[in-house]
Amino acid sequence: MKWLAFLLAALNLAVWFVPAWIEPSRYVGVSSGTLPRVSSLKVASETMESLSREESCLRITLGMFDARDDAENAAAGLKHKVGIVEVEKELPPLHWVLIPPQPPEAARAQFRELYLQGVESYIVSRGEYRNAISLGLFESLEAAQSVMAEKKQANLNVVLANLP
Repeated sequence: MKWLAFLLAALNLAVWFVPAWIEPSRYVGVSSGTLPRVSSLKVASETMESLSREESCLRITLGMFDARDDAENAAAGLKHKVGIVEVEKELPPLHWVLIPPQPPEAARAQFRELYLQGVESYIVSRGEYRNAISLGLFESLEAAQSVMAEKKQANLNVVLANLP
């Protein structure tokens, strides 16, 4: 019995330490279904050396700015030479599911009811939809219609507004 325990302990040690002694293959084929080890990967230094500092180019895209001056101010803080390219992109309309505007007290009371039911909602504080209760703003019309149908089944008076 002692010999069996000794043999199992020796096999356990072999399982743990033998793979470290075996040199990993330089390339593991894709067909094997395994990834190459990090130690077997090499940096492609030839391509890095072929580009000199003057020839290298770095492109960073920074978000949307309201005015060109804002973009220039943001670029002024960078230490590299910067070029600004204006790109106009039409944003898709947003679909807003909301409970129509109502008197302030009624809106607060309905908001409290929704909150107690666990419905995530917000009271609109300004603009055309002041005192409306927002139930979500969606890029997808299907998602907005799905939420709208769900809220109508819960006997809520909801409407869909499109924001340009």
